[in-house]
Amino acid sequence: MNFLIKLVGKVLARQIEQGSRAGAFVGAFVGLAASVLIVMGLNASGQLDTYRYAMFIILGVLFVIPGALIGAKFGPRSVPPDGRLGVRLTNYNHATPPLIIGLVLMGLFVLLLFAPEEKKRSKGGEDGLTPTQNLMLWIGGPIVTAIAAYTAFQMVWSVELGSVVTIRRLLRARQYNLREVGAWGFEVDGKSLGKEPFSGKAELRMEFNDGKSVAIPIDGAYSAAVVRTLAG
Repeated sequence: MNFLIKLVGKVLARQIEQGSRAGAFVGAFVGLAASVLIVMGLNASGQLDTYRYAMFIILGVLFVIPGALIGAKFGPRSVPPDGRLGVRLTNYNHATPPLIIGLVLMGLFVLLLFAPEEKKRSKGGEDGLTPTQNLMLWIGGPIVTAIAAYTAFQMVWSVELGSVVTIRRLLRARQYNLREVGAWGFEVDGKSLGKEPFSGKAELRMEFNDGKSVAIPIDGAYSAAVVRTLAG
């Protein structure tokens, strides 16, 4: 399951990186709203007496992902591609799971919000919630959803290195000139590897003159190109 989430996340993140982040975000929420409305409609018509939460998850995946891809394709691009960019390092494996989890949790909470009152008061049973479970969902759902969403928004999705350094997060990007890079180097488990090309897996850490820093995984195959770019 974890492999599947990462695989879907990589495809989704790559399309978002190349397209419109704002459009992808809006498209995902439109898909989420559509899945909620469909499940609510089926439930209200009596065609979905059981397993409505499972149906929401299935429909959510089927609507949210295409919605995000369509939004990324046709939405506005706030940061146009820069021809000066050379090496791209991605962090999709770590950045996408919080986003997917956040969207699913948000949808489940919205579905609970509009669930029939008799289901909310259920004393248990198939597709029912006990009062304690209901309270836990009402309190914990928004908190966990907010944490997952905040984590997804703050994660670095990619770093692009060329004559400028571009740090991309989910809905925003920040560019630095190379002269604004105060310090940089490769690290493995907190131990410095210096500024020489290497083999295997490591982390590129950069500190900027404004006091901010960024770290992103890097494969050794890209280390020589990074050294050439940052060492000038």
